Amino acid sequence: MDQRGPRARHAGARGAGYGCLTGQGNGQGGREHGQKADQLPGYRSIEDPAARAHVAAVWGVDPASLPGKGRSAYELLDALGQPATDDRPAGPRAMLVMGSNIVVSAPNALHVTERLLSLDLLVVADLVLSETAALADVVLPVTQWAEETGTMTNLEGRVVLRQRAITPPAGVRTDLEVIAALAERLDAPSTFPTDPEEVFAELGRASAGGPADYAGITYDRIRAEHGVFWPCPAPHADGTPHPGTPASSPTASGTPTAARGSSSRRTAAPPSSPATTTRST
Repeated sequence: MDQRGPRARHAGARGAGYGCLTGQGNGQGGREHGQKADQLPGYRSIEDPAARAHVAAVWGVDPASLPGKGRSAYELLDALGQPATDDRPAGPRAMLVMGSNIVVSAPNALHVTERLLSLDLLVVADLVLSETAALADVVLPVTQWAEETGTMTNLEGRVVLRQRAITPPAGVRTDLEVIAALAERLDAPSTFPTDPEEVFAELGRASAGGPADYAGITYDRIRAEHGVFWPCPAPHADGTPHPGTPASSPTASGTPTAARGSSSRRTAAPPSSPATTTRST
């Protein structure tokens, strides 16, 4: 007798499986494209020399300039303001928080709050004066979801487009504008576009060939098809577009799983095709 229960027995069947409900909007899309400190866009490992070379070429920088594997989210929060010890380097003394209320959402919230208070500089970019923003030295008002255009990746791996519905108040910047202005002032080695569609096109180039390949997805195509499933590599040599790949997804490490259905479908493109996503992109 199968002791796993009727739901478990369906894992991996077409149209069935498990999915993770994330704590923040577009958490799935963010993790697919480098939000984690051990990844590059497209579910690529930041320690893979070939992946580093590919992404660096898209960004126009030396692969050696890309950082190595960083701390996990909680490890980073735990290290804030901490002095160096024999077994670990000193923690960050300044932090920029965008679209996240860490004081409420982080594990061990009281300890995390203490670490935030230990910083020399805390900057928060948000729509409202959240509990985290209330601790900040500087608060940057930024657009909310209805005031900016971008994409989101839903639980089934469908990339959808969210069009701006209302015009933001005068003087309110988007996250992209904040990042671009900061990069310019810090003399970053490459430029940072502020147009969402241009950023998405760059993401397609950076993710090309990776497990989460967006190279064949465009804003126009998302509009026409009401969403496109990844992986969706670039069009074939004859110009025929890849149809997208509904079904399962890799795990955070790029290993196939049945999280969104049959594990064989999302990790392999059709035979005729080339081999092979806290905010919107």
